[in-house]
Amino acid sequence: MIAIGSGIAPFLGLIQEKKGILSKKGEKHMELDDVIEIGSLWVVLGVRHPDEDLPYGNELEAAKKDGVIQKLDIAFSKKDKKHVQDILTE
Repeated sequence: MIAIGSGIAPFLGLIQEKKGILSKKGEKHMELDDVIEIGSLWVVLGVRHPDEDLPYGNELEAAKKDGVIQKLDIAFSKKDKKHVQDILTE
């Protein structure tokens, strides 16, 4: 998933859905049709500055810590002079 700034908002629904599915996996009341495989998530986000333009930073870090997101890369264009395309070509 690649997002720039507030463009991360639509992807949060996908992240939350995956978190919900992962939390239910293995529960006895789940039906066979409810068990689906979800691939790994790599989130690449581009913002200007970490202190001003990262409204979902804590939520994304928590999702990574919980294993919902496998890889999280954030490019800070003003602070580090790094952009999304720089991350993709590394």
